[in-house]
Amino acid sequence: MAGEASPRDSGFLDPGEGLALLLAVPPLAVVVISQVLFEVAGFDLLPLGQEVQDFVRRTGPVPLDTRLGDMETRLFWALSAFAAMAAALALTIVALAILVRSVTTRGLRLFVPIGFALIVLGLLSFYYAMVAETPIAGMFRFTYDNLVAASLDPGFLVVVRWLVIFLNLLSVVAPLSAMMAACSTLAPPRHGGPGDVAFLAGQVRFLKVLVVLGSTYLVAGVLNMGVWLAWPAKLIGSEAHAAQVESLAGTISIYWGGCFTVLIAAFYAPAMILLRDRAETVIARSPASTGGMTVEKFLEDHGISLSLGKQLPQIAAVLAPLLAGPIGSAITSLAGALPMPG
Repeated sequence: MAGEASPRDSGFLDPGEGLALLLAVPPLAVVVISQVLFEVAGFDLLPLGQEVQDFVRRTGPVPLDTRLGDMETRLFWALSAFAAMAAALALTIVALAILVRSVTTRGLRLFVPIGFALIVLGLLSFYYAMVAETPIAGMFRFTYDNLVAASLDPGFLVVVRWLVIFLNLLSVVAPLSAMMAACSTLAPPRHGGPGDVAFLAGQVRFLKVLVVLGSTYLVAGVLNMGVWLAWPAKLIGSEAHAAQVESLAGTISIYWGGCFTVLIAAFYAPAMILLRDRAETVIARSPASTGGMTVEKFLEDHGISLSLGKQLPQIAAVLAPLLAGPIGSAITSLAGALPMPG
């Protein structure tokens, strides 16, 4: 347990735990660069949303077929929102459990405040985006303002607004919690020392769990994003304009899916390489610990192999957010592709 006394709890910080936090630098750099590039490339997203909003208002009363398409999209979005929330909560809970198991009490004195500070900074960046009306805010306004322009039920719009705010909150808390937990897998054993191969194998298992759950959450988030951004297409009377809105939604989803793929790789690959190197160092100090097996075979048996065949499940998890963009586009087009009865 985190509160158990250990020889390492005598000071404020263990050097190994401090160095483990360096793993957060690559994924944080990916987040910053991806947001800056989106701000630069998507500078006119809000004006485009305003033009779509004006077009929706000019169409007048929403016809029956448009209202039916809107209802289908609402249900798709509600399902994707539920999946994103469930995945985010699962990722956060597991990440916190891994963090508590991996670092000492005094390590938590560093990990928890830094994680909390990063979460606050993330939420402040969202607040700034909304106040300054940046392209990041445009991802919300593009759809929400068009729902307002289509004169949807005000009570329903209030629910949608607060649900999106909650999803945005989770989009900061869950990934940052997972990132801090990933850093903790590089922390030395709680009792001190470099740790044996069995300990390092356990840390690798924690890391792989974070990759799978993190990928699951990001896939659900990209799908939810795609359905959300394509929603105005169901409110436009022009098929040509609707197709362009759906295409734009798919492109934005693919962009963020690709960025999320790089994000996962940015913390998984360095951590896995470092844990592998530590395992080789431990074996070099005690060659007899392999029981006569080759080093590679011994590491494979403990799940610390870097071979392509052993990493295929993790490679699939890393690539999943990138593939979620096209899948989301297919989902948003499904309602329109189905023939209407009668």
